[in-house]
Amino acid sequence: MPSPDGCFVQVWDAPHFAGVADYINGPREYASLRDLPGGRRWSGRIRSLRVGPEALATAHADEHFRGTSVRLNRGSAYVELPTPIKGEIESLQIECAARTE
Repeated sequence: MPSPDGCFVQVWDAPHFAGVADYINGPREYASLRDLPGGRRWSGRIRSLRVGPEALATAHADEHFRGTSVRLNRGSAYVELPTPIKGEIESLQIECAARTE
């Protein structure tokens, strides 16, 4: 389930929001996506994602926030991830951002 405050990243294992989907909630730093809460594994599987309306995220191609990284802005949808991290996300940082509207 997504965090009710909108601080989450929704992920899919295929481009265009297809395949198996899940929510990764914040605020939290996930140094590895191999063993998420509930025994879920998303290491190297993410092919498309949506960022929640209150989340700011940084995806990293290597564990422990190393390697190529891409900043993911709140409320953004990525039907296909940029080549440097497509299917390569191994760690994820999710911050919650207060809306200024």
